[in-house]
Amino acid sequence: MATFMVVATATILTACGDDPGKSVDDGGVDAALDASADADTVPPTPSTDWCDRVAPGPAAETSIPEGLSAVHAAARFFGTESADGATIPYVVVGEALAAALDRQDPWTPASLTAFADALESVCALEVTDVTLQPASVELVGDVALITPGTGPVTLPPGTNAVAVDLRELPNVPGLWEALEAAIAPALATPVPRLDHGLRQQQGLIDELFSDFSVYTGNAVRRQPPDLAAEGSADLPLALLTGPVMAPAAAELAITLRAASRAWIIGEDVLTHVAEARWYGVNDTHGAVVHVRSLYKLPIRMFDVVPADERHVDPTTFLPRLSAAGFPGTMTVGATERPELLPPEAPFGKAHPPAVTPGAIRAALLSAHGALRLFFPYFHVVGDTIDERLAELIAVVDGAGSFTRMDAYHWLWRFGETIRDSHMYASDTAPDAPLVGCMPVLFEHLDDEIVVGRSETVDLAAGDTITSIDGEASADWLARWWPIIGAAADGFHARNILLFKLVYMYGSRTLEVRDPDGLTRTVTITPGSCSNVPYLREPRAAGYLTEVGAPNLYYLNLDSEVLAGETQMRQALVEASGASGMVLDLRGYPGIDHYEMAARLVDSTIGSMWFRVPGYVGPDDFTIDESHFTFEPQLNPHYHGPVVLLIGPRSVSAAENFSIMLMDADRFEAVVGRQSGASNGNITGLNLPGGFTFSFTGMEVQHVDHSTFHGIGVVPDVEVIPTPTELRDGIDPELEAAVNILLNLP
Repeated sequence: MATFMVVATATILTACGDDPGKSVDDGGVDAALDASADADTVPPTPSTDWCDRVAPGPAAETSIPEGLSAVHAAARFFGTESADGATIPYVVVGEALAAALDRQDPWTPASLTAFADALESVCALEVTDVTLQPASVELVGDVALITPGTGPVTLPPGTNAVAVDLRELPNVPGLWEALEAAIAPALATPVPRLDHGLRQQQGLIDELFSDFSVYTGNAVRRQPPDLAAEGSADLPLALLTGPVMAPAAAELAITLRAASRAWIIGEDVLTHVAEARWYGVNDTHGAVVHVRSLYKLPIRMFDVVPADERHVDPTTFLPRLSAAGFPGTMTVGATERPELLPPEAPFGKAHPPAVTPGAIRAALLSAHGALRLFFPYFHVVGDTIDERLAELIAVVDGAGSFTRMDAYHWLWRFGETIRDSHMYASDTAPDAPLVGCMPVLFEHLDDEIVVGRSETVDLAAGDTITSIDGEASADWLARWWPIIGAAADGFHARNILLFKLVYMYGSRTLEVRDPDGLTRTVTITPGSCSNVPYLREPRAAGYLTEVGAPNLYYLNLDSEVLAGETQMRQALVEASGASGMVLDLRGYPGIDHYEMAARLVDSTIGSMWFRVPGYVGPDDFTIDESHFTFEPQLNPHYHGPVVLLIGPRSVSAAENFSIMLMDADRFEAVVGRQSGASNGNITGLNLPGGFTFSFTGMEVQHVDHSTFHGIGVVPDVEVIPTPTELRDGIDPELEAAVNILLNLP
């Protein structure tokens, strides 16, 4: 929580409301306000800490972990928290959460208070049960005294001025609309609202993979609609204020005073309060987060808008209101409160490594909050992240002691619930560091672990792993299946086999059965991770003469095989006379796949739909939807029939290419196994404790807007290799593709 001091000046703020021709001059102001009030009428000086001056809001029907997740996400992604040059704000916010949760009983309001106390941009408050009551209007002399609330507001006959009581209004949804309704009868001329400076997040800005991501952030200024005018004449207005204000009430007071349209009577108004947003955390506590900056162009609104008359009973001004007319311009004040700025470049800014309970609790809440805002597929996979968060919090709380590897697995388990093949957890400072890799490509075939390709003499293609360090392979897979997940079963198994078998933290003892049924036990010591094969033995581009199809051309787009666009074009030139082509995309393309697609189609085709979730401030949700078309590219260009090979390691860009051409009906058939079922740019965030977490940051749909995620590329002809075929170097998917092309009518 922050305390700031205000230094007023005598400079006239002409930018904050030009005199509309109705204002009194300085002498008139003094006369109208009768500033020589008795000392007993002047209220005591209120706190300069904005947290003491903002009204609380209602309770929330959430658990404390869910509520803290939302407050942390608001401060991290939309708040005004600052940091020194050694770090950046999201690390400050995350570390504050980790420290607050590192206690014996973390799920009490004390943790929220500790989190807020560590930050300038957050205040913890007890909730209020005050609700918005029906609006009331009382004629006091010739002044209509209005208490905003629900329902319409009508000025009684004989009204010559209006006073709106902003004191003790609840910080609840619907308050702003009630305030607009209260002042509209006093306005014949609409009043421009102040500009809102807000943090814009177009997707989750990537912190892990690239500092040139498609996901961006900025600080923008938006002007809300004018305050509507429903009156027949502009009447003198007074706003009655107190030391504690709801943000909407504070904003209204500042807006009308900056426009020289209303007097402020009662107490000074803090702009900091007007820039806050309430978040209920549970049934007893909540928090306000500083998420906006208010501007009266060309300047930022100053910290304190002084009351024109400070008074313990502002209703004493009502008899003088009609004669007071309209106020003049305000004087400039200090602007020392934090300003909402564009997000600093977050790429590569990790949290300090820590393995405390507070750090892993904060890591889980941070991942939860990011998913709640930016994960685009809850409508596809279901929304169970609250339940999974509760499950893992119980595990952490009951663990007593744990290792970084435990925490790493808990983050994987949390991510498993979103069924996303771009979901990865990692540890930037593991206590059991990776010592090497098993140089093997494993396949998951008929619920067994089979060697697809090997660079070690201890294992051969076609070998089936029957046990791992004494645990039956089926049990081993069943143990890891609920922890490490993906959007499709094939990629799910690929992740488990890669992260828990290929990646090695020491030697492994495997029981192995070869395709002839002979068994043996081998001990594998870690080798270089650069020797891990990605695909089965790669085949070079060329005609398929050796498989009896000299008129068919084979082209593998995988990055291990095709080095770039020049090689791709050369292959297409070579394939120009082929009667058919087998296009192998069982890996990941290392070329511009849009160019490749344009060299295969004979007419204009469209891309998939890319839908990036975003926000302007914490409440204005947006979707940036894009789709484009592209024309055929010639010289070289292949016009003949094509069969596509697809597999469980085909994901993201491989799927994007495949689906574009499938939707354009370019392939004669798709052969192989289901793809990874996750398309769209990956994004990631750094978590407290030195961990990381990633997921797909945009929704990708077919050209007809149908769902892709979790379905992927489903082959027309499913082909599953057998251990014997793997041992003998037979590629049954390729054979099936060749057979289709040779038998075309």
